[in-house]
Amino acid sequence: MFMQFLSKNVAVSAPNISFPFTIWDVILWIGIGGLSIIGSHTYLVWYGSGTWYGHPTILSLKQTIMESLPDSQSSSSTTASSSLSNGAFGVALKALISSINSEYQRSDKFVAGQGSLSTNWSGRRFVITDSWILTSRFTEFKIVKQSSENMLAVVVSAFSVLDPSSLTQDGQPDGESLGVQTIVTVRFIRTDTGVCLLSFGFPASNLDELRSKLRFPLIQAQGVQLEPTIIQRFIEAFAQVVDENQPVNLPSGYELGQCIGCMVQQVNVTLNRQCESSLTSSSSSLANNSNQSLNNNQCGICYCRPLWCLECLARWFASRQSNMHRPTTQWLSGRVPCPTCRTYFCARDVSRLIISHQQLD
Repeated sequence: MFMQFLSKNVAVSAPNISFPFTIWDVILWIGIGGLSIIGSHTYLVWYGSGTWYGHPTILSLKQTIMESLPDSQSSSSTTASSSLSNGAFGVALKALISSINSEYQRSDKFVAGQGSLSTNWSGRRFVITDSWILTSRFTEFKIVKQSSENMLAVVVSAFSVLDPSSLTQDGQPDGESLGVQTIVTVRFIRTDTGVCLLSFGFPASNLDELRSKLRFPLIQAQGVQLEPTIIQRFIEAFAQVVDENQPVNLPSGYELGQCIGCMVQQVNVTLNRQCESSLTSSSSSLANNSNQSLNNNQCGICYCRPLWCLECLARWFASRQSNMHRPTTQWLSGRVPCPTCRTYFCARDVSRLIISHQQLD
């Protein structure tokens, strides 16, 4: 009635315009609404009336459970169905979900891809825990159990792209990539069947962290060349300078915690002012020139307890040099403030820690 009334009013006010709705339009919209309701109801019923046992994620978990069973049980579908009817399969499923959740909640997991350059679209995510490899897309969630016996990770491609997130407001390059990001594609393969379980792309700077979380080898495919970033080359040069410095001996039984920068590596360096002796041992003219150029930011004495690993401290050193827009050729000779107390130090002030005559790497 409403559509008929509306159509008549439109026809009277504009006689040259046909009715906006026809009987076929009404049938179409009613059909779409009815199919939506029926489809939603069928979707919920097909997925187990609230148990969701037919959901692709649950099916993937079922497959993981079946692969973990002995061969005598996993090869028999009758055994699997009987265990499901007895509720044992449901208990195993809940235990598996609980195990994945507990590992996912840890802070030391590897995470890549949050809608940035490392993903194809927003919402794609890649997580590796101690036992699991998890990937999520817009409509898909895959679970792979790590195995040191029949799995292999291969870097199959690498390409460089511009990284707008590493540019400052003035358009200057900043951060580890300095305006350019190298994206690698890693495939996870079963060595016994040759099947690619999943593939994911992320920044090449995360490869070392990824390798530390995998239980199986990570190799590069033939022809794939990965050039180290400027920050990685600086870390190597920074470590060489630190190795030349005099180490600091700690008393036996001294406990070193985790680095507050990465929360993965153990603390292995401290700030111990040593550059003053090297300046005084040089020629007087060179010392005068150095003092004139460093009057504002002289190296001081840091009283902070050891809190950092060598790699994180080197990254902090490089990031401060980058923020000051200094040329990369002058980074190693620069001075930066301590991350904790803001006392300035240089590379000659960083010393490795030694406990009981054993050097901590």
